[in-house]
Amino acid sequence: YPVLITLGDEDGDLFQFAAQVIIDNNQPRKDLLSMQITEPKSRPDYCTQLLNEQKIYTYKDKDELRQLENVSISFSCSVNKCNIGLTQLDNEGKASLTKKFPPCGNGFLIGEKDGYHRAKEIISTNEELLVSLILEPYITKKVDVEIIRKGNLPSGKPSTNEKVIIELRNEEKEYSTTIIYPENKYVDLITGKYKAKIYVLYDGRIIIPEKKIHECVEVSNSGIFKIFGGGEECFDTIIEQSELDQVITGGEEFEFTISEDDLRYDYVKFYVLADNLPTNYDEISKIYDNIKNSVKDPNFIYPRFLNE
Repeated sequence: YPVLITLGDEDGDLFQFAAQVIIDNNQPRKDLLSMQITEPKSRPDYCTQLLNEQKIYTYKDKDELRQLENVSISFSCSVNKCNIGLTQLDNEGKASLTKKFPPCGNGFLIGEKDGYHRAKEIISTNEELLVSLILEPYITKKVDVEIIRKGNLPSGKPSTNEKVIIELRNEEKEYSTTIIYPENKYVDLITGKYKAKIYVLYDGRIIIPEKKIHECVEVSNSGIFKIFGGGEECFDTIIEQSELDQVITGGEEFEFTISEDDLRYDYVKFYVLADNLPTNYDEISKIYDNIKNSVKDPNFIYPRFLNE
């Protein structure tokens, strides 16, 4: 990609130069600056410095509060993490765990169990508490994908040279998952609001010819440029020919919500917009612009939950 770098001061003096940057897998091809960050170390004796007793209840249904035993309870305070134990059915038939915790003003109480999304609450262990954790079960759904192709190409399933990458992120519940279709045809879901990014990836050799970019910019008539009367400065940048093994031909970015009713259906179907194979850098750039503005396309369709 060509980049114009401009340095200026309060007097309007400018220094400008052009450079070409190369992006590989959304990362700079060369990392010229490596930052070393020293993280604080945990205290080996922290988890043994027990203070107040806490009682933890674990459930698997926020409406009916059904008991969920054998939930692994841990506690995190800054960089220190302590494994507390497992909840078990007590004399009253409730899944609970009563243990002393190390002191912490605002720590994270975490409950985890296979097949369930972890529950997390902020608590202060400087006093005795009764805390309830509700773990939401993952609901596994079959995935179907339809590519809506622009132009005269027929819509339908991905071709043998195509795969569809679906990234789903639920920020509120700190849950994310990625589907590579058709390799993966099932997904674990929970309720909530998601940010979705979907990409159509074509596997195959594509030659993108070199491109010459002619750029002109206005220069200041102050400082050294004042001698020459200011005006316009132009330069050319050459983007070299590229041989690609993979290229993104379409995709979407949008937000949507999954409800409890949605998860009662048999499967979820994703619809994704796709362009023709790009033949130059301008068409590649246009594809990325279309992805950013996909919800404005009249052919855009939100995911649908359906029955077989």
